[in-house]
Amino acid sequence: MPQNDTRPPADIRPPADPRPSTAGASPLHPLDNPARSSLTGPHAHFAERRGRILRYPPDVTPWIALPDAPEAPDWADVAALAGPGAAVALAAFQEAPPPDWEVVFRAEGVQLVDESVDAAPDPEAVRLGPQDVPEMLDLVARTRPGPFLPRTVELGTYLGIRRGGDLVAMAGERLHPPGWTEISGVCTDESVRGRGLAGRLVRAVAYGVRERGETPFLHASASNTNAVRLYESLGFRLRLRTEFLSALVPATLPAADGTRPRRADRPPPRPPYGYARPGPPAPPVRAEGLGSEVPGGTFGGRSGPSPSCARARTPVNWKGLPGPAGGADRPAGGQAVPMRLLDMARKRDRHWSEDAAAAADPGIASVSRSRIGSWPLA
Repeated sequence: MPQNDTRPPADIRPPADPRPSTAGASPLHPLDNPARSSLTGPHAHFAERRGRILRYPPDVTPWIALPDAPEAPDWADVAALAGPGAAVALAAFQEAPPPDWEVVFRAEGVQLVDESVDAAPDPEAVRLGPQDVPEMLDLVARTRPGPFLPRTVELGTYLGIRRGGDLVAMAGERLHPPGWTEISGVCTDESVRGRGLAGRLVRAVAYGVRERGETPFLHASASNTNAVRLYESLGFRLRLRTEFLSALVPATLPAADGTRPRRADRPPPRPPYGYARPGPPAPPVRAEGLGSEVPGGTFGGRSGPSPSCARARTPVNWKGLPGPAGGADRPAGGQAVPMRLLDMARKRDRHWSEDAAAAADPGIASVSRSRIGSWPLA
């Protein structure tokens, strides 16, 4: 082997030209179901499991891994793990979801593997870590390379290039099937595009992957022809055409034995901090001078007249929800209640259940329909 060849010996590298497995073949190639291969392999420490279903923590990456041939109980486990109404993201997925699962995002994708990439370190590239996440998220928001969340950086090495102290380009590692590492998060700020920074970072990340004796691969949206052309010019070759999709978990699912419907088992959402669970309403009170009624309760301990306030005869919670009787620091009545706050209360009360659902499971809320449906996959 030439002295300047940084590749490890061929006997410890996966084949450079893997072919996608045909239906029914066994075993499947690790790249045929890369999320599952990762979560049952090098990324097993990230795996959250229910039955045969695996997923990454929702603040790491949104992908859920199904078995190669999912059955009805598997989809029921997906629903229980994600929760009713949640958007489930599936990477390189070859099957169709059940008919009652609403597909809200679907994109044709391509999977490319390293064939002749001129991998090399880059002297300007710096390693990015947790301290750089705010800048990384800001760059992702401007460039939209694909799902990148607050803990995505934990999946592998991320490299960036700075100009004037600002992060303007980055690329890194995401899925990690045995013997393979996906290059992902490739993005460049608009101010420095056309200068080859993305290609330099891809080669630098590929160099680190090769140094571990593994082979780089990546995914891109088939419609993003500029990205596909870049990757092919760097030495990646098309292996597989695939799909990326996001589907909504239905509110109810058939039981495993098909006898009757059952709700996906998810605990009821907890109200967010500062809200009491709904109970019997207190008698309404009338705000003097305005002829409007407001619920009874406690108005947060505030007191004193104000020109913009209507004086209520009974204490009022500004959120518009029932509250306990006032204590020593919360006078029992005669408090000035700004009607502006009462209007805010009514608006907030209409949406409290949405806020409660997010508070009960903020990870699920982070994988929303809008987030999955709006990002390209290059």
